[in-house]
Amino acid sequence: MEDTTKVDQQYKDGFEIAYWLRRGNSPHLQEIMDKNANGNNYDKGLQAGKKEADREQVRQRLQGNKDQSTTQDKGMDID
Repeated sequence: MEDTTKVDQQYKDGFEIAYWLRRGNSPHLQEIMDKNANGNNYDKGLQAGKKEADREQVRQRLQGNKDQSTTQDKGMDID
């Protein structure tokens, strides 16, 4: 049996807006978050979207560092 969870549309909208503004390094994200800081579902979605975008950027940097270190090791002789 398939388990489906219904997400509040306001939360989803806030999440998507914050996620894409953060990924695009928009200077307007904080202004939007400040205007909507009232604890409703849209505000919670904004916060969650920003956090998820931050997590992905950290993951990408860590993966890039890992890829770079393995690339530097190739072709070197180990005694």
